[in-house]
Amino acid sequence: MYPGRLTTGKKFEKVAALAGAIKKRTELSVKVVFCDFPCMDIEPQRYKYAIRKIGEFYGLDVDEEDAAKSTTDSIDVSDNTKSNSIVDKADIKDSSDSVDSIDSLDSLDIPPNTLNTPNTACPDILFTSDIGYPNGFPRSGVFELLTLSNLFICPSYSESFGLTVLEAASRGNFLVLNEMVPALEELGKKLKAYFMRWDARNFGYDTKETYTPSEQAYLEEHATIIVNRMRDNPVLIAKTLARQNFSPQWVWHHQLQPLIES
Repeated sequence: MYPGRLTTGKKFEKVAALAGAIKKRTELSVKVVFCDFPCMDIEPQRYKYAIRKIGEFYGLDVDEEDAAKSTTDSIDVSDNTKSNSIVDKADIKDSSDSVDSIDSLDSLDIPPNTLNTPNTACPDILFTSDIGYPNGFPRSGVFELLTLSNLFICPSYSESFGLTVLEAASRGNFLVLNEMVPALEELGKKLKAYFMRWDARNFGYDTKETYTPSEQAYLEEHATIIVNRMRDNPVLIAKTLARQNFSPQWVWHHQLQPLIES
């Protein structure tokens, strides 16, 4: 679960990519919830479409029937710095496309119907703005979702502190943070977070990561490590068992209902 302003600076597409790599490399089901709220930096439906397509490339499930209904219309989607646009001249509809082309997107073929209607062609990704919360998900609901989630990924390329990281940690999530952002590195070390390297930008620095042999290989390597560490984490084990095996439904069927019916 990743709450944030829907801007390319938060790197939502990197969350989708790593989540896809985790699903591809393991037997686990993966669902990504973006608690997004509006931003003037970018047209939201176009950016959300790009995020879904990148998630699809890396391994998240897509409703092929819905995706097949789309026609294409080339557009340009720029980030809030007006340079190094997030998507540019890439066709990633085919799984045979190279990972390098995805990493250097400057434009993307976007179906015209994404301009006015939510694109729901990727069932493994949910934007709360598409389910009745266009101006942001309630704060209490964000904390509830963090309690239900096990993994928090923050690839943001600029942070002044990282409040959402603290909130995710307080709800028992495994933390994956961008090592190249000083604020995230400092906070993450205290919280024993797992670090990965993504682009970073702030006053005085602007880094661009390169991956050998590819970003796909990098993500899949770390996806395996992350899942193995999560499997060995006693907090996550207890949290997951309590949620799955001792849910309110379990308590009703195994504790309360038998008392009432006896």
